[in-house]
Amino acid sequence: MSLFASHGPVAVAAAQDLALGYGRKTVLRDVTFQVMPGERWFILGPNGAGKSTLVRALLGLIPPLAGDIALARALEDRSRLGYVPQGLELARAVPTTAREFVSTGLTGLAVDRHQGADRVMAALHRVGVEPRADVASLSGGQRQRAAIARALVRDPLLLVVDEPATGLDIVAQQDLLDLLTALNRDQGVTIMAVGHDLGQAQRHATHIALVSHGGVQAGSVEELFTTTHLTKAFGRAVWP
Repeated sequence: MSLFASHGPVAVAAAQDLALGYGRKTVLRDVTFQVMPGERWFILGPNGAGKSTLVRALLGLIPPLAGDIALARALEDRSRLGYVPQGLELARAVPTTAREFVSTGLTGLAVDRHQGADRVMAALHRVGVEPRADVASLSGGQRQRAAIARALVRDPLLLVVDEPATGLDIVAQQDLLDLLTALNRDQGVTIMAVGHDLGQAQRHATHIALVSHGGVQAGSVEELFTTTHLTKAFGRAVWP
């Protein structure tokens, strides 16, 4: 059975009765959700609950143990799937400009040199990073923006961002989350962000996936952002 409706809006990503794990160890089971175009999701939950496992499955890095997980047809080859990993490791001994760094996001895409150069410059302009800047010398917030630009050159329909605000001061965190919200609003990019700050999730998400106790509760912020659901997920009262 297809995970995607044959009529009406087509989901960007969906899971049905999904189980994930490694070898004989099951990390998540009975996971069902549907991500629709233009939504902003935060994936929340305690450390070690399985957030990274869910992201790896979305990226196609691990196969299901049971059930199904799938992306929309336009994303099946993952050429329009953007991913921003947590942190940005750079070889500081090798100077790299922002333009050079962002151009690595073109790997595997069927674009010619001129198209690629245009995409790189447009992405850098969109996130506000100087093309000639040395990436290793950028502030943490600017490095994260460069990482987002590297994903944007793929013209993503879905952008998966792992802990975008980790290690940033409060102003840089807010600026970065505002950027993601603007990309969603202005360019229609569907966002799935792994996070841990409940206040940020409430302000910026339309939907959340609460990962805990071997499962996932998925739904709108209005539905799941309650003391009852959050206490169940985190094992203690954490909100408000």
